[in-house]
Amino acid sequence: MSTEIKFLILTKSARFHGNCVVGIDLDSKKLIRLVSDDEQIKKSISDENMICENGEIANPSDIVRIRIIKPVPVKYQPENVLLDCNYKWKKIRKANFNDVKPYISNDDYIFCNCREFLTESNINAAEKSIIIVKVKDINIYVKEKKYDNGEIKEKTKIDFTYNSKQYKNFSITDRNYFLKECNLNEALLVISIPSEPNSGFYNKFVAKVFLMKKN
Repeated sequence: MSTEIKFLILTKSARFHGNCVVGIDLDSKKLIRLVSDDEQIKKSISDENMICENGEIANPSDIVRIRIIKPVPVKYQPENVLLDCNYKWKKIRKANFNDVKPYISNDDYIFCNCREFLTESNINAAEKSIIIVKVKDINIYVKEKKYDNGEIKEKTKIDFTYNSKQYKNFSITDRNYFLKECNLNEALLVISIPSEPNSGFYNKFVAKVFLMKKN
């Protein structure tokens, strides 16, 4: 039996032709990641899943009413919950900074270290796969990556400062910043790590960039 919750959407980032949807369960006051049973898009959430009763597609910063079926944690993603895809979402309102503020991390590091990835030797120490952090001195840029077959693709990267420590070469899955270059003074970042490695590395993805508004 599914349970109705009030959900603050933080991310709608690119993942296997679908969306990685992370947010805050405002009822349990926990960060969660929505997953589906659609194996064609690796259990991601489709745009169709996110259509609300009013016909609009829900986006980050929306607070919506949804239904979840049950927790479905996997080894390195304890926050995963199975979405009831038969339930039509209901928009409640737009979120503001005060809705998110209690969930901003004060951890010393972003997932245990300053690197842009974790390995099998240190991923267990992370104990979570979602984090919200306030960062500054942000540089978003485009970098070429050459693959073994000789193909070259442009990838969007981000460098920033968190807790007076430098973080470099993080990949961005926030579609709003694909192939864009800019500098920002401050922002909130939602950072996620995958359940499976890529070539032995669990990359830390910046799934959403929220600009910090001045008072």
